[in-house]
Amino acid sequence: GLSWYVKRLRVDEDGDVAVEFLEEGEKQINSEDDHNCIKTMPKLQIKHKTKPAKVRGLVVSSDGKLQQCIEHQGRLLIV
Repeated sequence: GLSWYVKRLRVDEDGDVAVEFLEEGEKQINSEDDHNCIKTMPKLQIKHKTKPAKVRGLVVSSDGKLQQCIEHQGRLLIV
């Protein structure tokens, strides 16, 4: 059923679980417009310091939703 989705799950160093993590990259500075002091939006990059989630099984919650049990740092988390 959901094995295609589970294979894409990642865990970061804080224990957050997601398919993809983004981090703020270096800000782009335009030297030509320096006198106007125009600020640009920060550039978002994919965070590569994540590990694949170790999914241990599926749990059905009381409201009928399927949730994954993920092992992280010796603890089971329900996502």
